[in-house]
Amino acid sequence: SSGINAEYGGDEKNAKRSLQWLAKNNNVDLNTDNIQLEKNAGQADDTKPSQLEVLKEFLEYREMTIQLAALMIMGVIVAFIYYGFAFGWGKLGSDLYLSYFYAGLGDLLTIILQPVPHMYLGRRKSMIVYFLVAGCTFLVALIPLDFGFITLEQLSCLVGSMFSSAAFFSLFLYTSELAPDAQRGKMLGFLSIACRVGALLGPQANLMFEWSKQGTLVIFAVLAVLASLVPIRLPESRDAKTPATAAEVQERRLERKRNLRLSALEDELS
Repeated sequence: SSGINAEYGGDEKNAKRSLQWLAKNNNVDLNTDNIQLEKNAGQADDTKPSQLEVLKEFLEYREMTIQLAALMIMGVIVAFIYYGFAFGWGKLGSDLYLSYFYAGLGDLLTIILQPVPHMYLGRRKSMIVYFLVAGCTFLVALIPLDFGFITLEQLSCLVGSMFSSAAFFSLFLYTSELAPDAQRGKMLGFLSIACRVGALLGPQANLMFEWSKQGTLVIFAVLAVLASLVPIRLPESRDAKTPATAAEVQERRLERKRNLRLSALEDELS
């Protein structure tokens, strides 16, 4: 007799062991030798898109590609600034160890306080604020003022690096919430590549500080302000359901545009 037909994922030994355990717990006599198992691994593969299909969706759904490009641009900029300071604090003070102590203290405060803007402003507005404040503080650092224990240059750069660090840490959270389920790993991988590019360029800022501290800070300020404009194009992800597919990302963009048009029309009528 062919016995009972059962579907399994390919591990026949464990499958029969599971059946025996279930039969025992239900007080059923079961001889697994009379059971014919049919492998059913193909069904699971049909529901999971291949790597090539995932990559094709980046070309098919323009909105997801635009979001990825925007996130990667921010990744390059923020990593360049973050690692630029990580390797350049020695050029921003007379005491190397004290400069890095201030930097470590700033990173610690950033980790503690970072969730606060996310709760009240959301991801998108927080990213804009992080970059804008960082850019402004880099410009304030150009003012020659000494407080004795610390200069305005050091203090402003410390505040700017704290907000840059907050943007760096928040970027991966923002990406994971914007990315659809099937493409989340790919988008985080591309973002990581972009950050690696910025990390490779960042240590060169150490040489830029030797060339001109003021010029380097101006470059940092311009890059930070430009990065603050990028999230304007992106949607808010706080309290929003994570998209399941790339098509849903595209549909949300179209819905957002329709809502903006309706709001503009209502303003005109009122």
